[in-house]
This record gives sequence, structure tokens and C-alpha cells, in this order.
Amino acid sequence: MSRPTCQKPWIGYSRGFERMPSRENRLSQQGRLRERLLRTLADFPRRTLGVAGDLIADQFLYGQTSRVSREAPVLVLEYRDLVSLPGGAANAANNLLDLKCRVKILGVVGRDEAGRSLLRTLSRKGADVSHVLSDAAYATPVKTRILAGAHHSAPQQVVRLDRVAEHGSFTNRPLAPIRESFRSCDGIILSDYGYGAVFPALVRSLKKIAESKGMPLVVDSRFRMDEFGGARSSRAAVALPARNTGTIWHDLVSEGPGADPCPDIRER
Repeated sequence: MSRPTCQKPWIGYSRGFERMPSRENRLSQQGRLRERLLRTLADFPRRTLGVAGDLIADQFLYGQTSRVSREAPVLVLEYRDLVSLPGGAANAANNLLDLKCRVKILGVVGRDEAGRSLLRTLSRKGADVSHVLSDAAYATPVKTRILAGAHHSAPQQVVRLDRVAEHGSFTNRPLAPIRESFRSCDGIILSDYGYGAVFPALVRSLKKIAESKGMPLVVDSRFRMDEFGGARSSRAAVALPARNTGTIWHDLVSEGPGADPCPDIRER
């Protein structure tokens, strides 16, 4: 009786009729991705990006669970800390500053503590805030997340409190100085949360800048993404929020003006 023949074991596994890549191939792909990301990070300090949109103050209030209240079936928290961070368009700008980019910010804040704190934080990190309008009739949007935890547990968000005034109207602000300043950028990011800082005339103006300079224009809109259609037909591109963020950053930073950060975006 002949001995059974030993077959060469499979490298990887099958899912339906599709053979999955081997471990060696996956490691090779990860290595190439790592090298690409490192090259992208090294390019950030050489780039200037414009960030336009709604500037928001994000607050995180931390408390330690103490007991259940006698007034209502709710937890009583002992105050521990309050952390304020830039949010909305200010968050995008803050992240770029951490990556050593030169950043120009376009937006609006109220003449309140939240607005002053945002401007202090961003300007101290080197952002150009000369195009941030301080409006006495406007209140800086503040989103306060309340987090609770015990002695040896990670805090969990239990509720969020939003302090948002009536949407501002800034359509009459002069756009010529903005156009002149943003022409020197390598790319523009529009962050629209619906609080009034992004309006049609501004969008048209930024699109013209992107088209004339061949720079990418990336849009993230909370409620009206469909209103930014048409940019893909020009050299200015519009990115959907679900688009791979790492790829967008790579194209914005590594390729600079003339790059298309969203070659596979669907036309709207």
C-alpha cells in the first residue's frame, strides 16, 4: 500500500472563491503603507494649509461616581477636571499644527471666554488667525461632554450638553483679503457644521482659488454635503466624510497643488 502524498500547505485561506493574501504579502503591504505614512509626516512642515469653517469649543467634564441621588434616579458625580479643546474646524487646524503644518484659519468666534480660549490656543501654536472674525452678536458654540467613572475604571461619556446660539450670518464679510491670503496655501479644508461660517459666496470664492492654483479643496459638511457638488468636475475636489482620511492627508501634503485627493469620488 502506497504512502499518502503530503500536499504543500496553503498559505492564507479561502473566502468563497477568493484566496486571501498570505501573511508575508500582508506584512509587505503594511511595510509599504508605513513607509508612505512616514514620508507624508515628513512633508507636513513644508506645507501651508488653509482651514475654513465653524470653530467650536469642545469641553470634557470629568467626574467620579459618588452615589445615587436621593432627588432622582441619577448618579451624583464629584467634580474632578474640565478640559477644553478646539473642535469643529478648529480641531482640524489644531491637528495640522501638531503635525508642524503652517495653518491659516478662517472662521468666526464670539466675544466670549470660549472664543478667546480658542484663539489663544491656536495662535500660541503658531496658527494665522488674522481671518477669524470676533463678533459680539455671536456666541461661540460649546459642546460639553460629561464623563463619569469610578476609582479604577475608565471614564465613560454619560451625556452631552450643547450651548449653541442662533446661527450667525456673515455673508457680508469682505472676501478679497481672504482670497489673497489663501492663494499661498497648498490646499484648503472646509469644515461645515451648519453654524453660519460657511456660506455660498465663500465656497464659490475658495473653489475659484483652488481651480486657479490647481490645489485640492476638501470638504466635510455635517448637514448639506449635496450643496458642494460640482467641484469634482474642476481641479478642486470635494471629499465625502467617509473617505479614507489618511489618503486625503497624503495627497494634500505630499503632492501639494495640482493633486486630486479624491480620484474615486462619485459625482453628485
